[in-house]
Amino acid sequence: MICILENRVHAQALCDPFFESNHYLFMNEASCHNFALSKSGRIWVKWNVSKLNFIPSRITSQIISGNVFVANQALFQLSVIYASNNALELKELWEDIALVRPVSSLPWATIGDFNCC
Repeated sequence: MICILENRVHAQALCDPFFESNHYLFMNEASCHNFALSKSGRIWVKWNVSKLNFIPSRITSQIISGNVFVANQALFQLSVIYASNNALELKELWEDIALVRPVSSLPWATIGDFNCC
């Protein structure tokens, strides 16, 4: 599994057969992204479905969150973040983080760029 931030890929690039055929990392690859929600394609998550599965539960312009499964068993929740520098958008991100926090005992990994400085 790989999580790519600030990739500068636009949604229309995924419709290009050349682009698509030259950007695979895994033989049995699946992916999700937020390209339609962000001008410059902020988050792209790719995984090898032969090894694991990722089921997104929330995708916004700043977060992709979901559960990682191996052999149909949820191992942990993953939230991939690429935060905006805009104060109002940051507030929205923190609201989204509160919405996606696990309600069960499932471990939770939160990774990415919070643009805190």
